[in-house]
Amino acid sequence: MRRILIHMDPERDREQQELLAAADALFPDAGRQLHVLLIHGTCDALKGKVDAILDLRDHHIDGSDARQMCGVMAALHQTHAYDAILMADDLLGRDCAPRLAVRIEAAIVTSVSAIGNEQGKAIIERPTHDGQAIGRFEADPARPLVLTIQPRRFVPIDQAERPTAILRPQLPNLAASDIRRIARQEIDRPDILDSDILISGGRGVARDFAALQPLAVALGGAVSASRAMVDAGFADRSQQVGQSGKRVSPRLYLALGINGAIQHVLGLADAEHIISVNTNVDAPICSLSDIVVKGDALTFVDKLLNKIKEEQSNGTV
Repeated sequence: MRRILIHMDPERDREQQELLAAADALFPDAGRQLHVLLIHGTCDALKGKVDAILDLRDHHIDGSDARQMCGVMAALHQTHAYDAILMADDLLGRDCAPRLAVRIEAAIVTSVSAIGNEQGKAIIERPTHDGQAIGRFEADPARPLVLTIQPRRFVPIDQAERPTAILRPQLPNLAASDIRRIARQEIDRPDILDSDILISGGRGVARDFAALQPLAVALGGAVSASRAMVDAGFADRSQQVGQSGKRVSPRLYLALGINGAIQHVLGLADAEHIISVNTNVDAPICSLSDIVVKGDALTFVDKLLNKIKEEQSNGTV
């Protein structure tokens, strides 16, 4: 019997389904158990899809503290002897997974993009060499495995419903979290990870970064940014696309005044279509774009928004 522990955010429906699909790909046979870790919120949508929900809401665990989360999962592994532990390839996952792998002496593959099965052995793929190649790794069935799963890589499949147990496991005394909240900021905007359309700004729109928001609203998308804009205080860290920000996979990425350093490009390697607007058509991001518009990015934004409003008033969109 193979046993998998999945750490997921209960507020991210699509992420939940993708992680479940990754677990199905890892051990496709029926002889497996799926456990989901719950430290806040609810997982009602997962009832009937997993074998057990490990409810730890009474333990007052800080879900943003990678060290404390590592201790939680290590303790659960000691009790249940998981064959694999899966988590999203986000900031927490990339911080927590290496710690956990060392602690439980597991193999680890981060940023997993595909999982196959050859002759009964799991074959795991991830991008390597700055996304220029794909590495393939054969899982050792005798050793636990820690994986972080890239978004939008795994397609959910219908599974027969199964009885779901609600477990409230006991944990050893965990070290208190060292993270202290010094401020709270309510963010009233969509998460760029969930957006199919991203209107992304770089230095070329620094003189009026706020102009991107009306265009994002008109297109039903969200505003994102390069690291330069975040460092300059024009955008929030949660909006940053790139190696040190978020790896996004929208259907459309509109890059406005973005040069496209390799660290930024790595964050949008899974975008279906890229349109770049730049005064410099030799900027690195232009070579990756489906369409390149030469010109001032803010002028483009203004004209596109006016065109959308005109079409809306004519009833054509």
